[in-house]
Amino acid sequence: MPCVSTNQCLVSLQIIALRLNKSLVIAIEKGIFKCKKYITQILIKKTNLYKSLKSVDNIILPLPFINFLLKHAMDKTKKNYAKRLLVKLREVFPAAECSLEYDSPFELLVATILSAQCTDVQVNKVTKTLFQKYKTPSDYVNLSVESLEAKIKSTGFYHNKAKSILSAAREIISRFGGIVPCSISELTSLSGVGRKTANVVLGNGFGINEGFVVDTHVFRLSHRLGLAVGSVPAKVELELMAVFPQGDWCFLSHALIQLGRQFCKARKPDCNNCPINSTCPKIIK
Repeated sequence: MPCVSTNQCLVSLQIIALRLNKSLVIAIEKGIFKCKKYITQILIKKTNLYKSLKSVDNIILPLPFINFLLKHAMDKTKKNYAKRLLVKLREVFPAAECSLEYDSPFELLVATILSAQCTDVQVNKVTKTLFQKYKTPSDYVNLSVESLEAKIKSTGFYHNKAKSILSAAREIISRFGGIVPCSISELTSLSGVGRKTANVVLGNGFGINEGFVVDTHVFRLSHRLGLAVGSVPAKVELELMAVFPQGDWCFLSHALIQLGRQFCKARKPDCNNCPINSTCPKIIK
């Protein structure tokens, strides 16, 4: 049984990848990929290396070689799909933006901490009163935990949230001169500030796309739309960052959140009325 050597494959790898990528992408997008034998047949038929062979059914290509080209094609396929999805989301949600109300990066930081396990609507009700008196980190320095807890109680988990807000305010004053830092590493070094919160502040408060906000809606939709397979937000974030342009990360998080709230709900997605119904693979578990 003829077998292509690994060296031969490596020598021709780049040329073959360039020649075959379009064919593989088309095959994947049409949903006609069934098995590695079919991949092998495409590889052989589309390259000059095997023109002298009359049959491709008995050819064996090294599995790593096949996997490499398949991954190469799949990556490009996902990027093409992501590009089309981005265009559609911009058409449907052209004004997608953060629904939290704030006037400064610090107010956004506080509001984002409060939004954990709470609706943005409820957070805005609380901050409407809170921000009238407490606007900057220095305003929180002499505020007791008990006093802040009473003001934010309706957002839930108010014990931890109050401690996080007060600790963050004090650290911003002591370590950053009272100014909210504008890098992911510095923001996440603050007490009670995780990567998602930092990404929200950077993207919306500073216009910096250093990461991709993955909340419960984005996490759910990323899987349903076939954009990610990661089991935790950190992995999903990396997958989304790999397929979408960096300049669109902030917009996309808000667009996906709106899509999740209005149509692709957790328990009962409204697929029939969803504006991206024709594009969505509907991966619902």
